[in-house]
Amino acid sequence: MKKTILAISFLACTTCFAEPQDNFKESYSYYGLGGLLPTVSIGHRTKIGYNDAFDISLSLSTIVVVTAAHAHASYLYYHTPNDYLGVGAIFSVADGQHRSVTAFCPKFTRGWETENTFKEINIGFPQYTSVGKTYVPWISFNYGWKF
Repeated sequence: MKKTILAISFLACTTCFAEPQDNFKESYSYYGLGGLLPTVSIGHRTKIGYNDAFDISLSLSTIVVVTAAHAHASYLYYHTPNDYLGVGAIFSVADGQHRSVTAFCPKFTRGWETENTFKEINIGFPQYTSVGKTYVPWISFNYGWKF
């Protein structure tokens, strides 16, 4: 009888402390559309363990007189299965009518994820550019679809 009670107690404890399972993909590629400046992006996200992920992406932003290409690399921490915070870096090359500028800046990410989509806000500050340091924050909104 004691062995049965001990076995049931052990199974109950392991079930209580098991990590919740979800339907989210562990690694996936995605494409996205951004706001503030018209932006398209493509990237890949790999989850490492339950809470950590690494994300790399390329994006292209354009307005009538300036076109910019961006490379992003981020570490993401999932504090719940569908909410995450991240830190990373952005390297950009912008080409305008009169001048080309390269830039690098650290970025901070806040995101929300569903089974097939995600939304995130990225803020980069300060920007280190080829024409000097800029204290204007770089802000982007991204809506992405997983594939």
